[in-house]
Amino acid sequence: MSVASFLYFTYSVVALTNSGAIEFGNANPLTKQVCSKINKILPGRITFEGSREYRIENKDYWSIALSELKPACIALPTSAQEVSIIINAINDYPGAKFVVKSGGHSPNPGQASCSDCVLIAMKNMKGTVNDPARGVAYVQPGGTWSSVITPLVKQGVTVVGGRLGLVGIGGYLTQGGLSFLSAQYGMAGDSIVEMETVLPNGTIANINAQNNPDVLVAMRGSGDQFGIVTRFTLKTYKIDKVWGGYRIFTGMSQRAAINTAFHDFIQDNEKDPKAAIICNHEQAAGGRFFMVFFFYDGEEPPEGAFGKFEDIKATVDFTATRGYDELLNFNARGADMLGARTSFRSITLPRVPSAPDFYSRIQASWENITAEYVTSHHTSVLTIAQQAFPAVIGKKSAALGGNAMGLTANDSHRFILEITCLWKDDDEDGLIYAMSKQLTDSIEGMLKQMRVQDIQGIERYNPYFANDATFDQDVLGSYKDAQKFKALQRAVDPQGLFAKHAGGFKYL
Repeated sequence: MSVASFLYFTYSVVALTNSGAIEFGNANPLTKQVCSKINKILPGRITFEGSREYRIENKDYWSIALSELKPACIALPTSAQEVSIIINAINDYPGAKFVVKSGGHSPNPGQASCSDCVLIAMKNMKGTVNDPARGVAYVQPGGTWSSVITPLVKQGVTVVGGRLGLVGIGGYLTQGGLSFLSAQYGMAGDSIVEMETVLPNGTIANINAQNNPDVLVAMRGSGDQFGIVTRFTLKTYKIDKVWGGYRIFTGMSQRAAINTAFHDFIQDNEKDPKAAIICNHEQAAGGRFFMVFFFYDGEEPPEGAFGKFEDIKATVDFTATRGYDELLNFNARGADMLGARTSFRSITLPRVPSAPDFYSRIQASWENITAEYVTSHHTSVLTIAQQAFPAVIGKKSAALGGNAMGLTANDSHRFILEITCLWKDDDEDGLIYAMSKQLTDSIEGMLKQMRVQDIQGIERYNPYFANDATFDQDVLGSYKDAQKFKALQRAVDPQGLFAKHAGGFKYL
């Protein structure tokens, strides 16, 4: 979750114009043929470069850098049947590239964006239907979490979903999804009961625990490597008013106290799994500060729910009691950062019981790596987000059948570190990616240098968290059952349509 979004970037936005002409740009002949065929079979469901609709859709990304990639055409299906027709058309032209886009939250080039390919945008497939008799909701992939949660909370229920209201649905769920509710109910993907999916051969299948148990588990964290999900059936949970928001701490002398409080919270979270925290170290406008997000599933957190955080004085406090949907919308304020280039990078780390200073060392390393850059780039925002990942999440995940990450009831405590950078100029892309990688390399070095007695009993299995990872990280290869899932993927996709020609992380 990128809290850099709360810093209200203001950049100019290019005006959109109207044009109905069909333009292929520099698309290769194969891609042109695919686009032309889809346009012939599904007139009105495809748009081309030069049209207003194309420009609007191709700008709808969190990172403006992705808009610089120009797909040959954009398909806008409205049903599973239309997605099937599109996949069948792509199958008729072996080698044609395509990507699938839900909300455009991932900043990774080639994941939900591309040049000279077919972009399948799911934005017209949206809607949520609650089924109280079954205790599930039927959710289409093209909306945002705000559009899902808002109608559900009016009926007193919710699903495990995003922490920002404007995050998309499809990629979030199929890559795992970490939620404010995860300590209670597991990863968001764990609550998927069924996925209506267009498979690589174009057939429409319902993937569930009865018919395809292994594939269901694999799809809970593998992205779109098994097909395109056109409807999710999600478990629902009761919800009422919640408490949350964020507090800003500008005194860097509070660093040790904040990090110790975070360290203790991870361990104590199982005592009250209704509480959740994200602890962010921010560098922006030439300064440094902490922004800590709080969540409690209830009108007021009981004393002690957030441990030592309750004793640390905040400079600004934006926590309050509100509706769950209202909180997600509040968290999303200013997050639609048109004009900003964005990157993610992630590393999953063990909680080292004897090292509450581990977080401070990580922050100091990041400050050292970025010192020269931040002094001359006051409009850039560099964030490292410490996301609590207590052992109880593994217990909840296992109870629901598990996911591709391979969490278990015997897991130890972890935290997920997300590096989020926002900047303006494309000539800085390489430097930003290099600095982010330098930090994760530095952290891995810190772990190797720890004394044996310091790392006894820590979690040794720490797979990447797909939602926050970057393009050069072998996310799916970090899963302990990667070879099993690779074989399943090949069985579902024997021609390699998704393995070779779609975007996203791969089973290599």
